[in-house]
Amino acid sequence: MANEMETYVSIKNGNIEIAKKLNELFTPIEGEYDVRTIQLINRLYDKDFTWDINLSREENESKGLTWPEYEWLGDNVGSKWIYSEFDGDDDCSFIHLIFKTAWSVPQGFLRKLAEVLSDIKKDCYIVGTYEDEGYNPMGAFLYSGNDWTDIEDLDEEIDEDRVWEDDFYIEELREKVSHLQSEIEDSYLEYLNEEK
Repeated sequence: MANEMETYVSIKNGNIEIAKKLNELFTPIEGEYDVRTIQLINRLYDKDFTWDINLSREENESKGLTWPEYEWLGDNVGSKWIYSEFDGDDDCSFIHLIFKTAWSVPQGFLRKLAEVLSDIKKDCYIVGTYEDEGYNPMGAFLYSGNDWTDIEDLDEEIDEDRVWEDDFYIEELREKVSHLQSEIEDSYLEYLNEEK
């Protein structure tokens, strides 16, 4: 089984139109808890993949159902699969968006999401943190539609034994990642001020 990466996303400078788009992209179908790979890709990239995860590979292939090519997933999503959990309100004042992926941060997906949102509202951007299920790597990022991308791993040797023995150590690491996120966002806002 592949290592699972969790990516936590906040939307900045959203509005009602942004909230509507997020609901359109990330609301699970009835009876589901999360949105799965095919739904996410079809919604964000305007694709029409048809794979049914409830069927076997043979059943999908015999029905001519399609899954994106591995290379396409790597280039456009950044992972071979992706799931999302979404909780938000109608005005973007409360939004929790979590992505679960195989091995790595879904950088291509985050970049595309930032582009889609900034097409709706130019100053909208996304910022957040990520952590591997073994807490190595951990880091923070910011993506905006104006080609600003910054993603950085926490520059610290992770004591893997201590991770599993000391809950306070994990919280200390998460606090450092949160600080890294703030630094990245401050750099972006400084860049925007210099561009004015």
